[in-house]
Amino acid sequence: MNKRIYVVLTTAIIGLAIFALMLTLSDAQMQGNGPPYVYANGRFGFGLSDSASHALVNDKPTYLNAGWYWDWAARGSSQLPPLDYVQTIRLHPVISGGVQIGYTASPTGSALRAATQAQPGAIWFVGNEPDCHAMDNMHSEWYARAYHDMYQQLKAADPTAQVGFGSIVQPTPMRLLYLQRVLDTYQAEYGEMLPTDLWVTHSYILCEDCYPNNPPSEPFAWGACYVPDWPSQTASEQVSATFYSVYDHWNTDIFASRIITLRRWMADHGYRDQPLLISEYGVLFYDALLQGTLHQDPDTVNREFMQQTFDWMRTASDPDIGYPEDDNRLVQRWAWFSLEHGGYPGGSLFNPSTNEPEYVGTVYHDYATQITPTTELHLLPRQPRFYDPPGNTFSVTLRVLVANSGNIATNGTAAVNLYFPASLSITEPYTTVYAPPLACCGGHAEVSVTLRDLPRKNYVYRFNFPGQDPAQGVEQTMGPELHAAARSAVLISNRLPVTATVTAVLTNDGEIATDAPITVTFYESSTSALIPFAITTTEAVTAGGKVVVQASWKDLPQGIHRYCVAAETKTERTAPRCSFVWINPQYLEYIPLLRK
Repeated sequence: MNKRIYVVLTTAIIGLAIFALMLTLSDAQMQGNGPPYVYANGRFGFGLSDSASHALVNDKPTYLNAGWYWDWAARGSSQLPPLDYVQTIRLHPVISGGVQIGYTASPTGSALRAATQAQPGAIWFVGNEPDCHAMDNMHSEWYARAYHDMYQQLKAADPTAQVGFGSIVQPTPMRLLYLQRVLDTYQAEYGEMLPTDLWVTHSYILCEDCYPNNPPSEPFAWGACYVPDWPSQTASEQVSATFYSVYDHWNTDIFASRIITLRRWMADHGYRDQPLLISEYGVLFYDALLQGTLHQDPDTVNREFMQQTFDWMRTASDPDIGYPEDDNRLVQRWAWFSLEHGGYPGGSLFNPSTNEPEYVGTVYHDYATQITPTTELHLLPRQPRFYDPPGNTFSVTLRVLVANSGNIATNGTAAVNLYFPASLSITEPYTTVYAPPLACCGGHAEVSVTLRDLPRKNYVYRFNFPGQDPAQGVEQTMGPELHAAARSAVLISNRLPVTATVTAVLTNDGEIATDAPITVTFYESSTSALIPFAITTTEAVTAGGKVVVQASWKDLPQGIHRYCVAAETKTERTAPRCSFVWINPQYLEYIPLLRK
């Protein structure tokens, strides 16, 4: 289904709409049944604005070396193999008296189930530009409800489906406020954080307060569609509309800064560990604008915009807000608009009449085909799962995430070694496990090893890839972590010497209970040695737990008496920790200080 979002050029309205997508390339798709590719580059995609049969004339997908596409519909499986096909559920508001009272969706029911069965594990976008009155036109609270219903239907039909949230017109403050309202509604009505497998945005640079009015600085009235929450262009402008000049349409600094803002917003809302797709962006304006108003060569401007945005999206990363599974890149995949759309001559990759590549099509081809196909595997730590029954042993499942931040899928399984316990002196792995084939651009899978009946002590273990030095890879520790601390005491007595109660506080900062029993030793501190004066035993200390053990220290004269404690099991021993007992203190004002 074609798309529209209204940008006005002088008196003509240009349609603009954009939707989102993500690609998962299987090995079968990589081999492909279609025309021979240099390779299917998983990060590069396009919007298919014409028929698949027309797209295959002159082997256009082959020429581009793209890896995925979408067409704002749900046709079940790819019509352009080996390109991956991203499917879309379209939403439509039900309006009564100018107010949205419901929605319809397509496909649903048996048609939706048939589409999921045709392509298990596919990417699905729920809605296309729901924040645009000229597209899916959903008030934020109704988009939250529609997303909830469609998410549930998709996961019921195919639990492996990857459901995409967002598909907003552009990441501006007004649109982020719309998304915030969606998240708030979802939390309030369903009692949980909105679930999603990926985020999607469109990223044309469109003025939000330049239409229907014509600002003096602009050559004509133009701009993005208004948001349904503020049901008029004027109302939208009064919220937080962003002004962009028509000449900002090719501004790569604006393009990059808005994606960084969206990524930071995602991280602040708990969605950092989600991929981000730019499912539509490109050039919407006619060449005549550049030639007549800016006196610039359109081919040069469009080429630089495409190349610079490709460069940035391929490499931009951030250790705080980037997607960890994709080596902290900010953007995982993108789609240029469009393959062959006659309405937007500035951005069309092919001429729909002649089927020959336009100039930007040759730029796309030259860029995408010179990139070396790569798989880039790396490991991300995951917390172990413990099975901790009573007794002197425990069992555990050690886990690690294997991710592929390359631009093609892995060919077959990936081996991962476990060194257990990890040590520089160990040269042979304890065992080897295998990850399944991984998609490009952050595709990942968890591998694990279960170990049983381990003595309760601290362990260090390491996962790495074959060929790596055993000292490299992901290293983690596990087990109990016993600590012992002495507690201070101040006593006042008319009879000397006295018997004082001394205290040891045992804590366990580890992930499982300690071994048992625990022997707690109290020492009298001297300049020559720690002389034990009392020993006691106790049961295990649970993970995160605390146990208090006390002993009597007899025949203490007046003065300050220092003592120390240590705890020991069959597998670990704490270092001595010391405190004091002060008998009949002469300077009471010091007591609060000593008790700290």
